[in-house]
Amino acid sequence: MSRRPAWAAALLLVGCAAPQKSGDTVAGMFADKSALIEAVRAGDDDAVRRLLERGAPVEASDTFGDTPLIYAAMTGDQRAADLLLKHDARVDARDSFRQTALLVAAQHGDAAMTERLLRAGARVGDVDRFGRDALMYAAIYDQVPVAKLLMAAGGDPNARDPWGSSALSFAAEHGFQGMVRTLLPRAKVSRSLIAAAQTAGQDEIARELSAAAGRPFAPETTRPRSLPLPQPAAPAAAQYSDADAPPPALPADARKFALVVGVENYLRLPEASYAARDAQTIKDYLVAMGYPRANIVALSGPNATRAVLQGYLEEWLPRNLGPDSEFFLYFSGHGATDPVKRRSYLVPWDGNSEFLDATAYPLDRLYADLAKLRSRTVVAALDACFSGRGARSVAPPGRPLVTEASLGEPLGRARVLAAASANQIAAVLPSEGHGLFTYYLLRGLQGAAQDKRGGVTLDALFHYLSSSVPPAAARQNLTQTPRLLPSSGPDATLVRWAR
Repeated sequence: MSRRPAWAAALLLVGCAAPQKSGDTVAGMFADKSALIEAVRAGDDDAVRRLLERGAPVEASDTFGDTPLIYAAMTGDQRAADLLLKHDARVDARDSFRQTALLVAAQHGDAAMTERLLRAGARVGDVDRFGRDALMYAAIYDQVPVAKLLMAAGGDPNARDPWGSSALSFAAEHGFQGMVRTLLPRAKVSRSLIAAAQTAGQDEIARELSAAAGRPFAPETTRPRSLPLPQPAAPAAAQYSDADAPPPALPADARKFALVVGVENYLRLPEASYAARDAQTIKDYLVAMGYPRANIVALSGPNATRAVLQGYLEEWLPRNLGPDSEFFLYFSGHGATDPVKRRSYLVPWDGNSEFLDATAYPLDRLYADLAKLRSRTVVAALDACFSGRGARSVAPPGRPLVTEASLGEPLGRARVLAAASANQIAAVLPSEGHGLFTYYLLRGLQGAAQDKRGGVTLDALFHYLSSSVPPAAARQNLTQTPRLLPSSGPDATLVRWAR
């Protein structure tokens, strides 16, 4: 017997018990307020329409305060947005980050949704809890068509967030020349902004800013530049590792899905050495393990932004995974912890250690996303650390080092392999060209952790990592102890190689 998703079951209930008179009320039928949200997330516009016609609460919200209209903005579902607005959805409703549907549409670069929300009365000057409006986010993510719509609706390119940044300063310092030209007709150009563009190496943009301000452009030819302090030469990375070659490939299984994220070179942060190679090798292994290439989403570099990561975790995966699916998540890159809030984050390509809430992905949100998946097995492997002591972690500037970081606890059936305990460093192995954790993860999947029948289970893999990683870290005078969260749970068979 097939299983229905929660929103479909709720719709069936309403269809059977809908009141016959327009004046009647439906009591208790929407105790689970996620029915309408799930229909929007699934892209089922007919279900959205039927739920609304039968009285589903248009302002329902999830754990993070996201309403159906905000989800429609996340997914770009214009028909669902029209249906929700027709049923008086509040266009200015806010989630727990005080973001509106317009702010979400701007971050996703959705010009059509932006135009629709503006026509419905969305306020272009609304700011979120970080003091940023939709035009600032359009500039941060270089969404020129959205910026043009917001400018036409009265967006202010001179508005500043609490740290003094404006839409124009974001665009200038990041080298987004098209965005700079979009904002310049109404933006004020200061000497400090020109200097900041030059300091960021954006001489062409600094030249345009100078022209817009009516000032002569003066290239930095006389100002002495500080020389970097000498650093010890890093060991040369191995061109090939014995962990790079997976066993012969198994037949593809359409029920298997994976999301692989490897961020080595960041927009604003130091590199996470070997993270890109880690992710590529993990992808090669997944293909050999029977994951169809079409079911593997690989994100790296500028494609691994927070918005894109959120889109796949909260929209693409729920649409594609079923009750018999198997899901594997891998992340290689920086982690971070806010030492005041004690909240830990995965840091995407566009992450900024100064504004973790705004630019990074909280672990507790990741766990909530994984718990919502209908997949039979959900396994994540995170080669990042959260101590702020370097290697694969970063710390907010001017803040104390983290002394009480926490990895939290996954929800539902999800289990997470973490590279190290919360206050430890996740080391790298230059001799192998991989992160230390990932190298032994690959070796375990390759066969070092398999049983007599060729199977590699999650618990057996963790046992192998627990016995292999700490001694290898000790040889670098480090302490690194992998974690399995929760420590007990469904022991998924990750792969069973042909004998």
